[in-house]
Amino acid sequence: GRVGGAKMATTAPPDNAMAALREKHKWHADFVKFLLHAGAYKKVSATGRTKLRDHGEMIAAAGATLSECRRCLTEMDAGADKDEGEASAFRREVVEALAGTSDVVADLPRRWDDLQRPSGTDPDMDMDMDMDSMMLTLSCVCRGLGEAFRYRANESTNLYDIPHHDPTLCGKGTIPWTSSTEVLAVLHLQLENLQLFGDSVLSSSSNYEQDKLALKRLVEDASVSLLAGYHDHFRCDPQNEEIARLYDEAKRLAIPLLRTSYVNEDGDDIQALEMSLKHSCFEGIVQICHDHRRSWKFCGPFSPVPPDETYDIRLML
Repeated sequence: GRVGGAKMATTAPPDNAMAALREKHKWHADFVKFLLHAGAYKKVSATGRTKLRDHGEMIAAAGATLSECRRCLTEMDAGADKDEGEASAFRREVVEALAGTSDVVADLPRRWDDLQRPSGTDPDMDMDMDMDSMMLTLSCVCRGLGEAFRYRANESTNLYDIPHHDPTLCGKGTIPWTSSTEVLAVLHLQLENLQLFGDSVLSSSSNYEQDKLALKRLVEDASVSLLAGYHDHFRCDPQNEEIARLYDEAKRLAIPLLRTSYVNEDGDDIQALEMSLKHSCFEGIVQICHDHRRSWKFCGPFSPVPPDETYDIRLML
């Protein structure tokens, strides 16, 4: 992949942290089952059950984060040689940011935030190491969130006796932790970094096709998670002007990124259009439809290519 590093022994999250998380999940599941068998679980409110599920998801997400961190650092060792001091400092920063993740899984959003380092702000920093930081952070966050979503889909009914998603629930404690303001702030900053440096990541890639595919998936996952998170908040508090402003900013950031060449490889903008419709981004809908209708009209009235109704905004009204 693009991530490179000096040939040296990699400092990585210790195996005992993964073992601790596995043990922690066993205790968590046994506790929920105990409440069920004792008859006490039926007295737990929907909010309480959501909080219990949140904890289980965080354990799963913490394990996925540490695993992805190890994978990225191992990949660095297999990459091109770089300044040994820079590479060692980078590894130490990563490990220090994630230290104690297995001890207090509720701190995972803060751990993700600690991983972040604003790209291009330190003139003395090797730009490649700065790019590595950006890509590692985004990979760890997306892998962690993905594992949390899989856990939610698999265990909501089986273990917690609650729906995977209940749009009727609103109020304090009912919005899942994956939509917390801390998580959304991390996702927003990561997408801003990609907006600025995504092309630079690919231009310096030693494996362009592989890294383009990885970047595409990361942009898609982060964009979907960011917009879904703000939708959760807006659905429960549509009169909140601050939430509405942040939601609008997220749309204006994520949807154009979904139209970039390394994400929208076929040039059809279908995913960006679907997200614009789902999240009521009128600006995105109009721009995408305008661009594609204009492209069709350029072929002329006698073109054998029929108009594509996919981009007919009149059918969406």
